[in-house]
Amino acid sequence: MLFIDFFCYQPIYSGTVPPINELRIRLYNSDASSSGAVPIAGNLTANVYQASTSENAFMYRIFNAVVPTPQQPNFSRKIFRVRGNLSATLAAGNYWVEFQAHATDNTEVFFPPVTMVGGRSLVKANSKVNVISSLFPSDVLGWRSNIDNGIPNSAPDVALAMPFLVNGSTLSTTENQFSMSVLLYSKYESEIITIHNPSGLIMQQIEIYDSNTRLIKKLECQATSDFEVNVNEFGSGLYIMKLITKEGVILKSFLKS
Repeated sequence: MLFIDFFCYQPIYSGTVPPINELRIRLYNSDASSSGAVPIAGNLTANVYQASTSENAFMYRIFNAVVPTPQQPNFSRKIFRVRGNLSATLAAGNYWVEFQAHATDNTEVFFPPVTMVGGRSLVKANSKVNVISSLFPSDVLGWRSNIDNGIPNSAPDVALAMPFLVNGSTLSTTENQFSMSVLLYSKYESEIITIHNPSGLIMQQIEIYDSNTRLIKKLECQATSDFEVNVNEFGSGLYIMKLITKEGVILKSFLKS
């Protein structure tokens, strides 16, 4: 079973649960927008949304971070992590994820791209948008590159990356239980990441990678309980933490502000 997490918000939404009630997912082993692309798992008719494991992501939307001036988080746009599941076993390789969602109140919901203070894009960003219908005459139907037009419009266009997390298919039952129980917490203004390990399994080694999959920190440890990692030297952005245990490898993500 694959569990895929996406991140969304609804403007001026004061609810405490995610603002969607449907999520549909398809997987491809080639660009979903290319001619003849055939999905290898999932479909856009079955609702695979898991409301019970979706939650507040404790983040707010921040708009363009560079042009014309750095922006502050918009506190009327609270971001939620929403989860869907697929029955699939994947071999090593590169895959494309296609998804669509339905807002609970039948209006609109947004899935913000990766945004980091001081930058507008990520290396190799290549997400795409498929407009299947629109009330706006200016919209072009069909697939197109997902780009940031910038503010003002004269700013250079840059490609966008869409954040999502994939967990599940390579884990045993024990590893899955460990992965679900381990949580990451931040304190001291995000300078310390606490690994909450209630299972008591031995964490032998910790590796941290940046958004370009570069190893930037490696720690040897034999922790069997909560463990703290100092990330004060990291810049703002999304990071992946790799926990190596005797039972297997677990991947967790965290956002450094």
